Amino acid sequence: MQQDYIETPRLLLKRLEETDLHNFFELESDPVVQKYVTGFSNDTISTLEQAAGILKAIRQQYTDHGTGRLTVWEKSSGRFIGLAGMKWHPEMINNHSCFYEIGYRFLPEYWGKGYATEAAAAACDDCIATFQPQQIYSFAHIDNHGSQKVLTKLDFNYIEDFTFNGAPMYWYARRNTGIR
Repeated sequence: MQQDYIETPRLLLKRLEETDLHNFFELESDPVVQKYVTGFSNDTISTLEQAAGILKAIRQQYTDHGTGRLTVWEKSSGRFIGLAGMKWHPEMINNHSCFYEIGYRFLPEYWGKGYATEAAAAACDDCIATFQPQQIYSFAHIDNHGSQKVLTKLDFNYIEDFTFNGAPMYWYARRNTGIR
């Protein structure tokens, strides 16, 4: 990230801080939000201690890799509405390692407003400007049509089906056309 925040017409994306714990817990403990999320666990977070551990791991990504998921705030209301941003994956996922992955999740009352597309587009642009990757990847559960729609709008191409943490997924890639 080239600056402390990313601003779009309607949103402000900022690094997670320890003071974001309760907002983070609200998002991560919501079973509706977590229905298609895979990552640290297939279980919804049920305690603040669990949320604090994951928040700490995300904050460590900023130090280790210069990027990580960001809090998303609605500018008009000042409310926390979700997470979006890049994650650097040093580990192997779907026969790929050492790659940037765009991800996002929002509180249900903010679905269908274009916020995921707006936040993810800004995060992709920032990643390209900062790190100049040849490609950015993403993956979405095969039943998560909303996420698939966001990726398609952002010019991600479907590559293949695969399984992640026991869940059926679609693998997507977006080429950085600015690099030859």
